Amino acid sequence: MISVLRRAFVGSLFLGLIPAAGFGQEMGRAGIGVELADLTWIDADQVLHPEAIVVLPLGAAAKEHGPHLRLDNDLQMAEYLKRRVLAEADVVMAPTISYHFYPSFLEYPGSTHLTFETARDVVVDIVKSLAGYGPRRFYVLNTGVSTLRPLEASAAVLREAGILLHFTNILEVAGPAEDQVREQVRGTHADEIETSMMLYIAPDRVDMSKAVKEDNPRGQGGLTRRPDGQGTYSESGVWGDATLADLEKGRIVVEATVDGVLEDIEELRSAVLPRPEPTSCEEPAADPWIIQRRDGLLANNELVEYAVEHFGQPVVCSGLVEEEYQGQKYGSFWFEFEGGADFRLRSMPPEIGITTLRFPGGFDDEAEAKELLMRRAARIGLEIDWGRAETTWEGEEKVVSFWDPDTGLNAKASLIYLGERLVALRLSLAP
Repeated sequence: MISVLRRAFVGSLFLGLIPAAGFGQEMGRAGIGVELADLTWIDADQVLHPEAIVVLPLGAAAKEHGPHLRLDNDLQMAEYLKRRVLAEADVVMAPTISYHFYPSFLEYPGSTHLTFETARDVVVDIVKSLAGYGPRRFYVLNTGVSTLRPLEASAAVLREAGILLHFTNILEVAGPAEDQVREQVRGTHADEIETSMMLYIAPDRVDMSKAVKEDNPRGQGGLTRRPDGQGTYSESGVWGDATLADLEKGRIVVEATVDGVLEDIEELRSAVLPRPEPTSCEEPAADPWIIQRRDGLLANNELVEYAVEHFGQPVVCSGLVEEEYQGQKYGSFWFEFEGGADFRLRSMPPEIGITTLRFPGGFDDEAEAKELLMRRAARIGLEIDWGRAETTWEGEEKVVSFWDPDTGLNAKASLIYLGERLVALRLSLAP
């Protein structure tokens, strides 16, 4: 029987001394992606680790695309691109977002739209939810044009939380390929290019007998069905020449788009994570929470004490409150030490935490480092079974984990190796 009192005690002690968040490991070194929706939460725990790339497809489920394409055109495109990315990239694929910022199409029945602020915050909230389990790099597989501005706003908000969000610029990702095949004079919506792509992706959802050419000069604002309306006049909802579309053009542009998206994702994989401006440990911090974390860790944490002894005094102390729950603040905090080591912690409500001491050069005495991890685990009330090891992978790093047998705590201690070097010690708790 799981001890509820023990769980509450360990969680409070863990977070009181080490407020941290996120918990996850990788089931293995997969060559292709996994769909988050197909997993159990136990499986999700395995793949939502700090090195994971999480992809969020974005495509309107109901937005006009002229008389020859369906309202779910963007959703169909997003789902197709999702399948291609899953087949070729090591990512975690989140469920598709089907509502966003589409103000330009509201004169055409069936089209749906979120305000700029709502669209921005939907992405921010989804990403922050998933980031709480470990991932810090996210990619929106974007199929829209009007979505670009709120996505940039989402990325700016997330940067402040130390989370990196990139997204597809559908106007640029296959630019040379579009230039190669384009015959129309102007247009970007339900036009020659988009219709060609759909002839390649889902030809059964294209009715070329109803394709039209409407390429009036661009006005101020979105599309309008009224000749005297503000914006770009289009009675049909097409802007461009859909009659020029063909399957071969679509093949060229779609394949270039897939290649571009995969390149974006690989660039994101190695991109440097954002973080708040570093603060010298000798300077007064603006947030009392940072001061509290700094002083508490320096006085009461074995991992920090070890780092001071072996790597010198911390030269950077920095942190960021990411959430408040029942009067308690949760977020990220880290030290950087003179000798190149760093100590990081994250927390999320109510009692989820992860704390890591990392030294890229490798710990000289592996037995001493493991003993340190054992002492810290015992001090916060964990009863780790050190006789049973579980080996998993996070990118190029091998993670050897030891679990507390109380499944209600979902707690583990991990030794992390890069090649033969022990480069990090980690404690995780996710009751």
